[in-house]
Amino acid sequence: MSVTYRYVAADLLTDAYITDLPLQDVTFTRRIIEPGTLSASVEIPDAVMADRVAKVIPRHPVDPGEPDGLSTGPGRTVIHVYRNGVIWGTYLIWSASVQQQGRANPKVTIQGSTLESYLGHVIIRQDIPSFAGVDQVEIARQLITHMQSDPQADLGITLQPGMSGAVRDRTYLGTEAASYGQRLTELAQVDDGFEWLIDTSVDAGTGVRSKRWKWGYPTLGSTTGYVFKGDDVLSWQEDIDALRGGTQWQTRGESTNTDVAAGSIPLTSLITPAQDYIDAGWPRLDQTVDYSTVSEQDTLDNYAAFLAANRGGAVRVHRATVRLGPGTSFSPGNLGDYVRIMLVNAWWPVRSGVASFSKSWRVIGIDVRPVSRSDGQEQCTLTFEESVDS
Repeated sequence: MSVTYRYVAADLLTDAYITDLPLQDVTFTRRIIEPGTLSASVEIPDAVMADRVAKVIPRHPVDPGEPDGLSTGPGRTVIHVYRNGVIWGTYLIWSASVQQQGRANPKVTIQGSTLESYLGHVIIRQDIPSFAGVDQVEIARQLITHMQSDPQADLGITLQPGMSGAVRDRTYLGTEAASYGQRLTELAQVDDGFEWLIDTSVDAGTGVRSKRWKWGYPTLGSTTGYVFKGDDVLSWQEDIDALRGGTQWQTRGESTNTDVAAGSIPLTSLITPAQDYIDAGWPRLDQTVDYSTVSEQDTLDNYAAFLAANRGGAVRVHRATVRLGPGTSFSPGNLGDYVRIMLVNAWWPVRSGVASFSKSWRVIGIDVRPVSRSDGQEQCTLTFEESVDS
């Protein structure tokens, strides 16, 4: 069984089919909370292919004789990525470039991001009724519902029900000019927060696509039996960066000064230590993170506590590029799940007859490179969150 990819272009708001594109040099990623990306190109060898691509990337801003920038193009067209008939991601095309080098055929390159990126480009223009003691997940649902109440911003996203049990107080004003995506990210990334993403799936019976906002408390995913070892691990990497970590954390918010003639003094959180590292003898490494529109002391304190708990010391980021079989059940839909990586090499030798590196990590990012003309092997790079060995 071989691996076959299909790239379907559709309208962002209606999901109406436009055309299939024969994309090349494709790389697409998925992330938890933050948007994933898509980059790809398509060569134009003749007028037939040019007309096909022009349905997605118009030649002209306005031209009554063919599809134009008012009916399609970057900003309103998505690419659904299918692998062996299963949808692996939906990407809004944000930019495109048409170019030709010498006598080579013209080429169109596209850049896109997952639907989470769209929420970052819709500004909260009207005040939203304040939330007092409301479950954080319900606040998130209300934010998305408020955005989709505008037909021009209604992506047809359905919302996962349920509650996290953690309540918040929040006020969102139209004068703050913050996006729905920004507010959702801030709401989630606090102490005792949650994780979320927007997933696209296909009904097996009807073939109809649907978009769903999914959340997990405190995290998405579950423990699974996926194991990658031996020749299935094509490469691995561990990055250790003390400049991204710290041992004392403080956050800064909105200015508390109401006198415009005086200097601006931002509201600040309590200084929160990464206590385990302090106790272990680490030096003082200060980190200050700005949340310029936050005006609540408790909220800033929660942000500082989250950072101290999750980014203490030196930040370690682990990646492994693995081989997936054609019929694999592992996909970007497994973001948040745990997989086990087993390595045997000079850095991680066999000890007492067993591999010294056998760790279960949670997958927080997936980068996929389908087979291309320059590389005959599909590659899937997993980015992990550091976790307790199991």
